[in-house]
Amino acid sequence: MRLQDLSNKQVVLGSGISGVAVARELLNAKKSVVMIDAGYPRNIIASKKERLSYQRMFVSLKFKLQEMSFAYANYKSLARIKEQGFNSIGSLAQGGLSNLWGANIDPYEDSDLDTFTYKKDDIKEISKELTNYYTNYSNQGVIAGRKIQSIDNRCLDLISKRLDEDSRVCFKPATIALARKDFDSKRECSFHRDCGADCPNKEIFNAKYELDDLLKHKNFTYIKGIYIKSVDKLSDGYLLRTIRLENQSKSLFKAKSVFCCLGTLSTTKLVLSMKKAINVNLPLLSTPAATFILFSLKKKKETMEVLPFANAVFQISISGQKVGGCLFPFPSDFLLNYLPKMKIINWLLNIARALIFDRLMIALVNFSSDYSSNTLLLDKDDNLVISSLGHSANLKNTFKNCMNLLKQVFKKEGYYVFPFKGKLLDAGEDIHIGGTLPMEQQPSEYACNQYGELSECKNFFITDPSALKRLAGKGHTFNSVVQSIYVVRNYLKRETK
Repeated sequence: MRLQDLSNKQVVLGSGISGVAVARELLNAKKSVVMIDAGYPRNIIASKKERLSYQRMFVSLKFKLQEMSFAYANYKSLARIKEQGFNSIGSLAQGGLSNLWGANIDPYEDSDLDTFTYKKDDIKEISKELTNYYTNYSNQGVIAGRKIQSIDNRCLDLISKRLDEDSRVCFKPATIALARKDFDSKRECSFHRDCGADCPNKEIFNAKYELDDLLKHKNFTYIKGIYIKSVDKLSDGYLLRTIRLENQSKSLFKAKSVFCCLGTLSTTKLVLSMKKAINVNLPLLSTPAATFILFSLKKKKETMEVLPFANAVFQISISGQKVGGCLFPFPSDFLLNYLPKMKIINWLLNIARALIFDRLMIALVNFSSDYSSNTLLLDKDDNLVISSLGHSANLKNTFKNCMNLLKQVFKKEGYYVFPFKGKLLDAGEDIHIGGTLPMEQQPSEYACNQYGELSECKNFFITDPSALKRLAGKGHTFNSVVQSIYVVRNYLKRETK
């Protein structure tokens, strides 16, 4: 079994959004970086059984697309994930789950960081740098010589108005999917030609694109096709036990400094295995979600050239809690992927679009992790078992109050909610998970210190959502990346002393 010594390198595990951000930060500090990654390419297709399983578990239409199944293919079987009342997802692909949905650039506010080991001022500069780096789409832009309106006109209308007199509901533009205005780039959206939404924009950011840029750096080495089976703690570092996905052969890597960015489930499993923590329950935070459809007789989408992602976000203040949400145009062209290519079908679809589909919007609501009730553990057979107690009475009551308020607000604007009471999604269906190994001032055995270093594991850093102390009721990816860079910068300061 071959041993590769990487003790003089900075080792990053995983190529998702956090992984590439950590690698970029280390390279900027003139460090030599090695990234180890499973690195599934786009030509991998999940089995029909696996695709159907995900389609049953998640409402997102993206799971209907065979071409996008590489993003989650084989993950649960290889990672040995077992679920009890919880729907989970992970990725072995280059770029991780950003292949499916990127992320919103929506920084946590001071109130969201109340329980964290740092305050907003501590990460203000990092947030500003990242916001500039991951530029969002403006209302107007030029793509391939065409002027487009990228935000749905109905969302713009809601954003421009003060809808609720006591300000319990406020709307603002969505900052979309870690996107760039790089109009000379040849990069294409992950869903271009796949989602059927006729999106004119071919510049949506994906961590894989950032990885392509990193590969040009002379101090960066990318080792792909490797699945990290376990980690052993040594007196002078760590031993990574891996298998090569191509032929199942085993290989070893020795590292002194490790930045673990494999995603909450894989990272937590590695840590529990390294600490030999069998049947130790850890909390798994999520942001319970609900969905409903808005219909209007008076208002409809005026152009097809809108982004098939969140076009507006809203925040609800209710019962002393902040609840987040977002609005999506209904993806009517998605149906073309499932209908015969006939003129009469297109004609009928155009009629249906004008009468129904262009009058619909999809709404998604996210509650904070204060409402989640999930745990995970590593059993004696090396399975990561995820369990959920389901929806609490408190969540159900808050959801009911939110829907009553939202129905009043939208009705004033000529929208009706369908189904009439909305629907709470199954645990995990929100796809926002983290908090298993949180950063704490006085960390427990299964937590990180205030600098993101795993308890009793020198130079082993958790730089993905596992280390978030709490999840606000909105997307957490941007804030996880901010925290990861905060961890790296503190590490670099310590190393220069």
